[in-house]
Amino acid sequence: MKISMLLFLALLGACTRSNDRDLDLADVAVDFGVEIGVEDASDLSSAPDLTMDADPDVGDLVDEDLGSDLGAIDLGAPDDGPDLAPCVPPVNTPPPLTEVPLLLSETGLYADVIAETLADGVRPFQPRYVLWSDGATKDRHIWLPPCEQIDNSDQDQWSFPIGTRVWKTFTRDGIRIETRLIMRWGPGPKDYFFSVYLWRDDGTDADYVQYGVSNAKGTAHDVPAIDNCEACHGHLPEPYLGVSAIMLTHQLPGVNITDLSNEGLLTVPAPAGFEIPGNATIREALGYVHANCSNCHNETADTVVFDTPFSLRTSVGDATPQDTGAYRTAVAQPVTKFVHPDCLLRIDPRSPTSSCVYVRMGIRGGTSQMPVIGTKIVDPVGLAAVRDWINALP
Repeated sequence: MKISMLLFLALLGACTRSNDRDLDLADVAVDFGVEIGVEDASDLSSAPDLTMDADPDVGDLVDEDLGSDLGAIDLGAPDDGPDLAPCVPPVNTPPPLTEVPLLLSETGLYADVIAETLADGVRPFQPRYVLWSDGATKDRHIWLPPCEQIDNSDQDQWSFPIGTRVWKTFTRDGIRIETRLIMRWGPGPKDYFFSVYLWRDDGTDADYVQYGVSNAKGTAHDVPAIDNCEACHGHLPEPYLGVSAIMLTHQLPGVNITDLSNEGLLTVPAPAGFEIPGNATIREALGYVHANCSNCHNETADTVVFDTPFSLRTSVGDATPQDTGAYRTAVAQPVTKFVHPDCLLRIDPRSPTSSCVYVRMGIRGGTSQMPVIGTKIVDPVGLAAVRDWINALP
């Protein structure tokens, strides 16, 4: 690549002006650092390779050798416009949490708990496919550290910046009962803490509970013990099960994958999102088992070792329904663990009542129910979605 005439004349002029003193490369760079791609002319350690004799003269600078040397300088890509302004954290950014807070008001969710005013940067969201919780309604919120991005280079398993906080508040029978928090506190794969807060009757705050509460606040809702949180959230690289490419592909209220992409909060923008393949019947069934079953039933989970792979998880790269884990590892596949007398296949096409996935979804009480914890009531909508899908299988 030939050096531009502007840079050549600039260097020539600088050398001519030097006359009775040595050429100071820093002086040249101060005037023309932008032209040679140096951001800080006082520090040439980052400059392109520009080798010169210690005592050059003007003749040396303009001969053919210099031209060929300078021709190797990388002048950088064309200017595409001004750089974006540097990110400045909001004044009211909550401080890092160095220990598990004992009050919900100390977690950074609310600026005013009683008024239910969210703190700066806290945003509501909801997943496209929801986890069944015996009919409880749930309000979900996320807070990302300012000036940080979610690493979604693996679209199936987003990696969240240190400090990310996700809350989920449960209301049952019109009574607000508990709020759960998952926070990433360090860089390690297990550097998360889980905490659960039971709301006070007067609504002024919620208190940390470690060992859970059965039939909390006069309802049939059980607040889990902290140790139970990892039973659902601890078997995938990231525990934020409702915040993912598939879960946030929607136009429902709250932040979604389009918003995160357009706001520069994803390392790989994907504003169009990713739909589960198939028709509406297939999508609803695969979405349901993805949300309610695949945190344990996937090909990397360490919960149960099956004789053959068993995954109910859908991946972003699944182009057709037949590519999904459910079709590959469940449809027409024999049961290898927890054999139930009513079913010998995981999914028996055209026969829900002899499909173990469907049969165990309809059981509550004992070790045969699925999921094994977190629910006392069968989900009629989810069961119907899986039934309709099985009936439509070839």
